Amino acid sequence: MKDTYGFSTCPKDTGWPKTHHTEVLFTKEESGGIQTASRISGYTLTHLAHAALAMVVIADNPPNSASSSHYLNNVSLANFQGRLDPNHTLHPGYVLGVFMTRILVSVFLSPDGTVLPLDRDMLLWVADIAKGQYRAHIELPAGLSCMPQVGEAYASAIMPAVSANMLPSDQCYSFSSDGKGENYLNHTFADDTGKPVLLVNKFFTSLNRFDPGPFFRLSSWGGMVDLGADYNNSNLVKTEDVMNYLNQWRRFLLLILD
Repeated sequence: MKDTYGFSTCPKDTGWPKTHHTEVLFTKEESGGIQTASRISGYTLTHLAHAALAMVVIADNPPNSASSSHYLNNVSLANFQGRLDPNHTLHPGYVLGVFMTRILVSVFLSPDGTVLPLDRDMLLWVADIAKGQYRAHIELPAGLSCMPQVGEAYASAIMPAVSANMLPSDQCYSFSSDGKGENYLNHTFADDTGKPVLLVNKFFTSLNRFDPGPFFRLSSWGGMVDLGADYNNSNLVKTEDVMNYLNQWRRFLLLILD
C-alpha cells in the first residue's frame, strides 16, 4: 500500500532467512496490575498492547506533516472461538481471524507536524482506535468463514513478492494476541494412575519469519504476560534492535499503571 507507514527503512533481504524468536516478560505483579488497569479503563489487554506497539513504531521512525495522511497498516489476528458451532466449542486453540488494522499517523502529530508525547494519554487514545477496529471485525457476519479465501488471496500476493524480493523493507509490524495459554493448555499431564508425569513451565507461539518486519506476539502463561517477536535475523533486523523494540513496548504498556 502506498500510504503505509512503518519502522525505519532497513536493507532489502538478499540472503536466506534466519528466523528467531525472542521475548520479554512482566512479573506476576506487573501482569496482574496491567490487566486490572485495562479493565478499569474499558479496554482489553489486546487493545492496550496494540496501542503500545504502534507507539514503538512512532518512536523508532518519528513522522512529520508530510506523512500525516499515511497509516500504520498492519496484519492483526482475532480469536473467533465464539463463532464455532456446538460440535467444535471444545477446540483447544486459536480460531484464526485475520484482518488489516489501520491507525492514521496524524493521530500522533500536533497541528505543526511535531510528534505528540508518547505518554499514557496517547496510549489510551490509540487503544480506543484499536478497540473500534477490533469490534468492527468481530461483528462481521462472515469474519471466520471467509478466512480460507483470505488465506488464498494473501498467498497469491505474498509468494510472488517473496520470489521477486519485493517485500518492503520498512513495512509495519504484524501483531497477534495469542491469548492466555493457561486457558488452552494443561499445566500438568498425568498417567493412568493420576500421577503427574509432565509439568509445563513455559508456553509460547512462534512462526518462521521470512520477511522484514517483526511479527509481535502477546500471550500469557502462569499468570505472567509475555511480549514476544518472531523476526528474520539475516541482514535485516539485528537481535539487539528487536530487544529494544520489545523493551520499549513493555515500557509503553506499563504506562497504564501511571
